[in-house]
Formats: sequence, structure tokens, C-alpha cells
Amino acid sequence: MNFPARFRPFTLSLQGNRLRFDDILPNLTAADSVRYSPQNPFGTARTDTLVTGASFIFNSGSTAQGNQYSWYFNTLLLATDTVSVLEIPATDYDDAGSYYVKITNQALPDLVLTSEETGLVIIESVDLRIPVPLTPEEGAHVTQPFSISWVPHENDRNYQIRMAADSGFYVILLDTAITAAGPSLMISGLNEENSAVWWIIRAGAFGVNSGWSEPVMFHLNQTVSYSEPGEIPVSVKLDQNYPNPFNPSTVIEIRLPDSGSVRLEVFNIAGQSVAVLADRQMPPGTHRFVFDGSGLAGGLYLYRLQSGGVSQTRKMLFLK
Repeated sequence: MNFPARFRPFTLSLQGNRLRFDDILPNLTAADSVRYSPQNPFGTARTDTLVTGASFIFNSGSTAQGNQYSWYFNTLLLATDTVSVLEIPATDYDDAGSYYVKITNQALPDLVLTSEETGLVIIESVDLRIPVPLTPEEGAHVTQPFSISWVPHENDRNYQIRMAADSGFYVILLDTAITAAGPSLMISGLNEENSAVWWIIRAGAFGVNSGWSEPVMFHLNQTVSYSEPGEIPVSVKLDQNYPNPFNPSTVIEIRLPDSGSVRLEVFNIAGQSVAVLADRQMPPGTHRFVFDGSGLAGGLYLYRLQSGGVSQTRKMLFLK
């Protein structure tokens, strides 16, 4: 029977691709039939290096409903399960070798998908040292976003950074892991209700971690005052900061005739944002903000107010 092109049955053809069942199954409802041949390995081949005793986690990268996973080590079948991750809690030298997974699915029982191989290398130990926090320094005042920095070690591969509202780290504000691309990180989004913040850092490599650094406490700046009722300005105005020049902090004052959205931002001379002092709805009145330049290079900075369709910019000088 000859169907018009727009009514012709749809055949899903799977030949030599690197798809997972997560990609294939959503298309089955539109397919009249399925044709497939052996597939190319999916994923990316890689090699993981771990210190003996560290855990090894091999994630299949596929979690489609109905999947079954067959895990292989040096071509030998280790296990078949419905769990999408293979974990060895404490590796030793016998675990070094090549791992891959074959996946089948009950919706297409004859189709077998095979992953690229992950090589595992086991080493005896690694010299890891506790990173030394540099900025913010103990007792410093900072305004979001701000940069934290530390002294790295040549063996560092990654870091874990925690910030808390207490020195015991019971109320966690931030817990993040980063690769060792550089010994610094920009921080934003902390809850400004916490004026005192403590932070610690540890280094990691090959599945193990150093100890934590000693906690460093700094102050998180926020809006410091509002005008009294009745002192309503007649127009949007951005005042000159004071003192100017400043070191390390200065006050920026804005005047709002009406309630509305306010964004007050600080830029370096290259036009890069270094701090957002306000980005929210604010009532009418005169509002004062503290900007702290600790952790920034000395020089000329610009600060800009955007509110009620008005944009105003002024200059200020940070002497360090």
C-alpha cells in the first residue's frame, strides 16, 4: 500500500551510533517499527587513577526504565543488575584493569549497548597537604560576589569548600567541590541574614582528601540603613560614594522616589562585574550600602544604579 508521505509509517533505524536507551526509548512511541544493528560504544574512554583503599565509582550514564546492566572487568563478567552504578568501596591492586558495561532493555530485548572502557590505575599513596586560606582574611568585610583564595600544592586535583553560619559548621551555607583549575573561586548567593560567615577548605587527589583547614571568619556586608519616613526623594539619584578615595570600604547612597526593582552593581575598569550590592524590590527612600574592596586590586572602579527605567553611573577610586 502506498501512503502519502505525511501518513507513511515511521521506522526507527539504529545503526552504528553511540546512543543510550535514555535517548532511544522516547522515540519508540512514534515508530511503526525498529531496525538496528550492532552499535558503536557509547560514552568516553578514560583512565582513573586512585590511591589504594579509595572507592571506585563507575557510572553507566544511563538510567532508562527497564535497563539491565552487565558489568565487565578485563572482559570477565562481574555482575548483572538493575543498578546503574558499579562501586568498589575500597580498591586494591587487584582492581586495576579495564571496566565496561553492557546494557539491555526490556523494550528492545535484542539490542545490546556497550560502553567505552574505563581504565583503573592503583597507586600506593599521594602527598596531599592542607590548603592555606588567603582571602578573605580573618575579620574581613566583603560584599557579594567576592573571591576566596588559598595556597595550593602541586599534587592538588580538586578542592572542597564549605561555608557556615557558625564555627562548628552545623548551619551550612555552601558546600561545593571544584577541580584544581586555579587557587581561587568567586562566591555569590550567600544568605545575607548571616553577617558572620566561617569557611574551610580541603584538597583532594586520586580518591583521597587532605584534612580541613582551620576555620576563617569574615563579615558579609549588607544594606546598613534606610531613610526615615517622610524623606522621600523627588527622583532617582545615585550619590557619590564617601569616602572617595577609599580603603578598604566606602558607602554608596541611592535615592528612590517610588518602590521598584533596584540593581546596584560595581565594575572594574575592564567592565567586569565585581559586586552586586542590590538586585531586588526596594521601598522609596534613601538607602545606604557598604562596599568593601578587600580582595580586589587597587584602582578605578565604576558603580551603576538601574531603577525605574533610569541608569546612572559614577566612578570611585580604591587606594591600596
